[in-house]
Amino acid sequence: MTKGDHPPGWSETALCCIAEITLGQSPPGASYNKTGMGVPFFQGKAEFGDFYPTVKKWTTAPKKRAKQGDILLSVRAPVGPTNLAPFDCAIGRGLHAIRPLDGIDRNFILWSLRASEHRLRQIATGSTFNAVTGLQVKNHKICIAPYREQGRIVERIEELFARLDAVDASLASLLEKLETLRSAILADAFHTNRPLPPGWRVVTIGSVCKVVNGSTPKTSIPSYWGGDISWITPKDLAGHSGKYIARGERSITQAGYASCSAQLLPKGTVLFTSRAPIGYTAILAEPACTNQGFKSFVPSSQVASGYLYWYLRHTAPTIEKMGSGTTFKELSKRVATEIPLVLAPTEQQHSITQHIESYVVVMRSVEMCLASLRSQTATLRQSVLAEAFAGRLVPQDPNDEPASVLLDRIRASRQAKPQRRKVRP
Repeated sequence: MTKGDHPPGWSETALCCIAEITLGQSPPGASYNKTGMGVPFFQGKAEFGDFYPTVKKWTTAPKKRAKQGDILLSVRAPVGPTNLAPFDCAIGRGLHAIRPLDGIDRNFILWSLRASEHRLRQIATGSTFNAVTGLQVKNHKICIAPYREQGRIVERIEELFARLDAVDASLASLLEKLETLRSAILADAFHTNRPLPPGWRVVTIGSVCKVVNGSTPKTSIPSYWGGDISWITPKDLAGHSGKYIARGERSITQAGYASCSAQLLPKGTVLFTSRAPIGYTAILAEPACTNQGFKSFVPSSQVASGYLYWYLRHTAPTIEKMGSGTTFKELSKRVATEIPLVLAPTEQQHSITQHIESYVVVMRSVEMCLASLRSQTATLRQSVLAEAFAGRLVPQDPNDEPASVLLDRIRASRQAKPQRRKVRP
């Protein structure tokens, strides 16, 4: 909405003209604790929920406070998200507390800030991370509706969002059921918790595969990097939804390959991440090396790559429990070699893999439809807010007191209050 292009009875003003704004300040680090001593302390978006933050630490020496019900605005890393203070609390420099003045509906300002979050992000600057200043927040423009209309807008937004919440919950439930179905299909394919058919047997992976560790050339030597040898890390498999992978984000040179214990794994090798986290799985579409975050399985003629891939996908949660470590769990080569494998006869492995993948194709199609629907609900939320603050979500009532009168009254009330003077020590 451009200046002057607001509905009848609305007025545009700076945020500081309709709210008290408290800039957060971090207490001394020594005052932080997780035992409940002092007051709850919020630092930024990392603690935010949908509407209320979760307390993760307290401070015994608060510098700046927010009151229960204040709007908490994240002003850096990232800029724009909002929550409500669930109780009186301390706030760090990643937050501002916004307390609307009398005659301004708090939730109207909350939704307005969510609708205009993109405008705050656009003016954010910074070298390490983007942030907005206190002055930029104070001067942030808000279009104010008449007070009674504010309430009608908030009520309508919350009614429509409640419906969208129900849709999102249904979609999430369907995704959970789809995952349950996937697990059931794999359990059925590998005869989990039931007798094995004739010719099937349980072996160790090490008896039918060569188990290979990965390695990393020294990152401080540039000549080891950027060559023709593909080098894959667990990061390359994070979010990777395909069955096959050919290359990673980085590659190494022949000199880098020779400098470490990495092995060039053949096409068809099944990659399995062995730490941080355990369980990402893919099949090499081309020869490649890995770093030490993998235990890779080079199949013998007794086991097909596709069969092993789906078996590892199915048993990954169980295999993860076999890991050990304090900082993070890791699967050793010795333990990886002893992973039990339900081995079907060679001539049946291909048909089992095809059976699994016929279901997977359908489930992925359903997942894409559900993801598209979830994306549409997010778009609808933004559309609702855009309509609300363009004055098109609820009808205007000509009998409502114009926002300009409300703003004049707020201005006069503030001017009538004695100004606080800072006392110098």
